[in-house]
Amino acid sequence: MPDARIEQYNVPTQQSSAALEFENIKRQCPVLASTGCNADFCQSGRMLHTDEPRVGENRPIEVVMNEAEQFLREMLQGGLFSTIDECEERIRVVHAEICSNSRHGIIPGQEQLGFVGGIYYQSTQELEFGLRRSWRNARKCIMRSQHETLVLKDLRHITSSLEMANEVIKGMQEAFNKGSIRPTTFVFPARTVDQRGPMIISQQLLAFAGYKMNDGSILGDPANVQLTKDIIELGWTPPEYKTRWDLLPFVTLAENAAPAIVELPLNLQKLVQIRHPRYESAFEDLDLKWVAAPALSRLGFDIGGVQYTATPFIGWFMDAEIGVRNLADSFRYNVLPDVVKALKLEGSKDYDDMDDLPEYEKLALLSRAQAELTYAVTWSFQNAGVSISDSFTASANYIEFDDAFKAKHGYRLPSDPYWLAPPQGSIVPIWHRGGAPNYQPKPLIAKHVLNPMKAWRREKNSYSSPVRQLAPVSAKAIPNQIIAQSISVATSITTQFISNKLQGFEALMGTDSCHIAIHYCTAGTTARKLADKLHKKIAMYLAKTTSKVILHNIATLDAIEVDELGPNTLLLLVVSSTGFGDIPANGQAFYNACKLRENSTPKLNFRFSLFGNGDSRYADSYNGGALKVLEALNGIGGTSLGGSGFFDADTALEPVPTQALDRWFHALQQPYDAALGVNGQMTIHDSKGNITIPLKRGSIVDPWTLLVQQLKILTAQFVPATIVDIKRGSELPGTGSMIVTLDVGATPCVHLGCIQVLPVNSPAKVETILSLLNLDGSEWLDLSKTEAIIGITNKRFFAELVDLEAPFSDLAWISQLKIGENIPEASIDGLGSFKVLQYLQSQGLFPEYVSQEVRKNIILSMRLLTERVFSVASSAPVLRLKGSQKRTCNEVDIMVKSVANGRFSDAFLSACSLPVALQVRSIEAACTRKLTEWTGQTHMVAIATGAGFGPVRALLQRQIGLSREKSMSVFVGVKACDVSLISDVLDEAAISGIADVVDIVPSNENKLRIQDRFLEPCNRQHLKKKIEGDGALVFICSGQIQATEIIRKLDEVVDGEIRVILGERLILEVY
Repeated sequence: MPDARIEQYNVPTQQSSAALEFENIKRQCPVLASTGCNADFCQSGRMLHTDEPRVGENRPIEVVMNEAEQFLREMLQGGLFSTIDECEERIRVVHAEICSNSRHGIIPGQEQLGFVGGIYYQSTQELEFGLRRSWRNARKCIMRSQHETLVLKDLRHITSSLEMANEVIKGMQEAFNKGSIRPTTFVFPARTVDQRGPMIISQQLLAFAGYKMNDGSILGDPANVQLTKDIIELGWTPPEYKTRWDLLPFVTLAENAAPAIVELPLNLQKLVQIRHPRYESAFEDLDLKWVAAPALSRLGFDIGGVQYTATPFIGWFMDAEIGVRNLADSFRYNVLPDVVKALKLEGSKDYDDMDDLPEYEKLALLSRAQAELTYAVTWSFQNAGVSISDSFTASANYIEFDDAFKAKHGYRLPSDPYWLAPPQGSIVPIWHRGGAPNYQPKPLIAKHVLNPMKAWRREKNSYSSPVRQLAPVSAKAIPNQIIAQSISVATSITTQFISNKLQGFEALMGTDSCHIAIHYCTAGTTARKLADKLHKKIAMYLAKTTSKVILHNIATLDAIEVDELGPNTLLLLVVSSTGFGDIPANGQAFYNACKLRENSTPKLNFRFSLFGNGDSRYADSYNGGALKVLEALNGIGGTSLGGSGFFDADTALEPVPTQALDRWFHALQQPYDAALGVNGQMTIHDSKGNITIPLKRGSIVDPWTLLVQQLKILTAQFVPATIVDIKRGSELPGTGSMIVTLDVGATPCVHLGCIQVLPVNSPAKVETILSLLNLDGSEWLDLSKTEAIIGITNKRFFAELVDLEAPFSDLAWISQLKIGENIPEASIDGLGSFKVLQYLQSQGLFPEYVSQEVRKNIILSMRLLTERVFSVASSAPVLRLKGSQKRTCNEVDIMVKSVANGRFSDAFLSACSLPVALQVRSIEAACTRKLTEWTGQTHMVAIATGAGFGPVRALLQRQIGLSREKSMSVFVGVKACDVSLISDVLDEAAISGIADVVDIVPSNENKLRIQDRFLEPCNRQHLKKKIEGDGALVFICSGQIQATEIIRKLDEVVDGEIRVILGERLILEVY
C-alpha cells in the first residue's frame, strides 16, 4: 500500500481565480525559471526572450541540491516512489553524490569563486520521467498532450563525436517507425562542472543547405546560410550541382573531441513531395518538398539539477510549420507568390509584380495561396504515410489536455501565446484562448548558452586530430509507402435502434436504472467526435422518454473511476491505437488502474462494448491499443455485449469503417432483442412447415448513404487486374495449393507483401440478375430519390462490387413480393443471393416486373465483396528459374490454398476461363519490413508449410537474382501433390548455391512433419550452428498449429526457448 504521508503532496482540485491560480502554481511548482519579464518590461512580443533559461553553465551547489530534491519529490507525487521513506533515502544518496562531485569554480553572476554543484547519475526511470515532464512544461509547444509517449534513447555511454552521429542516425529509423513517428529523445552524457558538455552543431538532423550566390541571392533555405558556411568550414564539400533541396550532413561535437561530419544515408534523405489533388500539374511544376520529420538537434534538458546539453529530438510536423512558415515565410523559401501564379488564382493575371497590387488584394491572394499550400502539405504527408498533425486537431488536443490539467491541479499549463497559437490566426480555436499563465517550471527544455561552432573555434587549436568526415552509416531502409496515423477505434449505437430499444438497457442490466458512460482515448480528434455524436443521439431520445437511463457526459478513458463500475454500468468505449499498437496518452492511466485492480477480489461486474479499427498493413501492431483495453476490461471483471465485446475493422481497406461498424451493430442487437423478448424474425407458414427469415434492424446511417460510402471505398482502393495463368498442385477441389499469376498493369506492388483480391462475378450471372431486375446494365446505379452514383453502372455494380455468392444480409424484401405460395425452408436456407433469386424465378415466385422499391431493397440487402488476402510468391528482380517463361515486370504470383467451396479458390477460380479479370490491392504483410531489410549477408533459416511457402518462394527468387550464395537454409512441408509447384525454385536454389540445405517433407501416411526432421542429427547440428553460432534469422510462415509445433521442436534443437534466444531474429507470419 502507498504511504499515507504521500497525501500531503496532493493538492485538491480548485476552480480558482487568477490570483489563486498563481498561488497554486507557486505551491506545486517550487522551482520556477525566469521567463525574461519583470515589473517594468514584458517580453511577450519577442520570439526569443533575453533571459530564457539555458544549459551549459556552472550553478551553486545549493541550487543543484534543491532542484534535485524538488525533482525527486515531484516523482513521489507522480507515484514513482511507493513510500516517502524510499524517496527520502534517494534524496540522501543524491545529495551525497552531488557533494562528492562539487568543487570551487566560477559561477556566472558572482564576482568571486563559489562552490559549484556537481552532478549525480540519474536512473533510467528518473531520466525518462524528467524528459516527459520537461516536454509537458514546454510553454512553446502545442503537442504536449503526447508527452507520456516520449521514448528515451539512453546514450549516456557514448563519448565520441563519431559515435554520437552514428547512434542518432541509426536510431532515426526506429523512431520514424515506417512513417508512424514515435516521439523520441536521444540523451548523451550530462554536462559536468566547468565543462561545456557534448553538443550538436547541426540545427536539425534533417535540414536543407542555404548557399549564398555571387549575386547575393540564396539557393536553398535562407535560415541555414550561416550553418552551411560553418559546415563547409569544417571540411564538408557541397554537391557539384547545387539545388535548393540539398540536405546538410549531420555534425556532432563530443566533449573533449573534434567534430564529426556524417552524410545521411540515402534512405534518410527521402523527402515528401508536396502535391495537391485539385492542382496536380501546378504543384508538379512548383516542385516543392520537405523533410519527413522535424529532428531538433540543439536542444538541452535541465532535469533535477542535471544539465543534458546534447539531446536531439524527433517528432512530427504540424501543417502550419511547413505550409505557413518554412515554405511560405518571406525570409525562408517565400513560395507564396509562386503558388499564386502557378494556381492562376483570380486576380493574379492582372499584375506583373505582386508588390504593384493594393495591399488588400495582395493579402487576399497570399491568404488563398497559403491555405492551398497548407492543405497540400497535409494531403501529401498523409498520402506518403508520414505522421502530421493539422492545426485544428493540434489545437483541439491541446485545449482538451489543458482543461483536464487545470481541473486536476487547479492551474493551467505554462503557455507562451506567441508560439502556442498556430499562425493561421483566429480561425484556429486556441487563438482565442485567454487567461493562460506564462511561467516556466523545471524540469525544462532549453538551448545551450554557447554556440557550438564558436565553442569549437575556441577549442580547435587544442586538438591534433582533424574533423572526421565519413560516408553514411548503414541504416535500414525506410519503405516508400508507410501509412500509420492515429487509428480510430469506435463504438456506436444507432438512433433508430435506441428509439426502439433503449429500455432494453434496463432489462439487460437487471436494475432500476442504467448508467451509460461514453469514454474515448485518441491521439487525434476522430474518437472524440464519434463519442460526441453518439452522446447527442442518445440524449435526443432520452429527452422524449421517461426512461430511467442516466446518460453521462463524454470523457476520456482516464476519467473512468474503475472502482465505481458496477452492475448498472454500460461502458461504450471509443478507443484509438498509436505508435506500435499502444494506448494513447489519455487512456494510459485507465489501463494502469485496471492492471492494478486485476488481481483484486471481488471482481467488478459491469457491461461494455468496444469496436476496434486498425490498419492490417501494420499486422504486428494491428489494433494493439484496443486489444490492450479489451484485456484490461476482461481482467477486472467486465462482461462484454455481443460475443467477445471486441469488433475490429481494417482501414487498409476502408478508411472510414462503415461496413465493419454495421456488422458490429447487428452483432449487438441479439442481446438487446433477447432482453426485450423480441424475436426479430418473419415467419411464412405453409403445409410442409415454416421458414423463418431473420430480420435486421436499422443502421447507423440510412442504407443508401451506407452503400455510397462502401462503394466509394471499394472503387478508390482496388484496381483492375487479370489472372493470366494458374498452376495447380491437384485438380481435385479443396486439395493442395495453386500458384496464380496476376497481371497488375501499372499498379506498383509491395515487394514481399500481400495481395488483396475481390473476385468478380461471372458475366452469365450478371446478365441473369440484370434481366430479373428489369435493368439493361448501362444506366447509373440509382437507389436514391435524389441522385445516382455517377461512375458506377448497374452492370459494373453486379459484376465487380456485389458478392452474388454470399447470402442476403436481410430477406425482409421477400414479404414485398406478395408470395401466394409457400417456400420450403430447405430451398433457400444458406443460399447465395444469386441462387435465391434464381430459385424464386424457377418456382414462378418472382414477378415478371419488379417495382423500383422492391428492386432497391433487394440491392441494399446484397452483401458487397469482401477481400481475400494472399502472400506474394514472386520477386520483382530478374527471375532466372529453369523452365520459366519470360516474365513481364507487371506480373506477380500469389500462392493460394485450395479450399472446398472457397469463394476465391473454388467458386471463382474453378469456374473461370483465362484470362479473367478481378480487382486487387497491394498491401504490406506482417513481416514485409523485416524481410525487405534482409539482404542475405546474415544467413536465414526459412521454414514454411502449405501456402506459407509463397513468401519463401519470393525470397529465393530474389536471392537467385542477386546471386547471394549460401544465404538460406530451407525447410518445407507441403501436400504431396504440391511438390511439383515448388520444386523448380528449390532445385535452382540448390544448384546455384543459394541454399545450403533444402529439405522437403511431402504429406505421408506416417504423419511425419517437416519439424520432425529438425531433430535428425545432421539437421540438428546444422540448425544449432546457424542459430547459435552464425546469428541466423529464422523465418516461419505457416498456420497457427504448425507454427506452435515448429517452435516447440526448435526449442529442443537449441535446448532452450527459441523465442528468447532469437529475439528480433525470429520472423513469424501465421496465416
